[in-house]
Amino acid sequence: MKRVFVLALICAFFSQKLMAQKSVEDSVKAVVNNLFAGMKKGDSSLASSAFASTCIMQTIVNKNGINTVQTSPISNF
Repeated sequence: MKRVFVLALICAFFSQKLMAQKSVEDSVKAVVNNLFAGMKKGDSSLASSAFASTCIMQTIVNKNGINTVQTSPISNF
């Protein structure tokens, strides 16, 4: 009887962990889907909702064989 109780307790613990992971994964997927939906529709407010207000966009640019990092605020996205 004790073994059954311990097994049930372990199963309950792992099922809670899996449910929590699924919730976080769904949240991340929703943010990414909103970003791409906003880009597809041309809706800048929907696309920018995926980023933090202090986010910095950086791009690597190759000019005349020299690689440089170009930085711009999220408002320019």
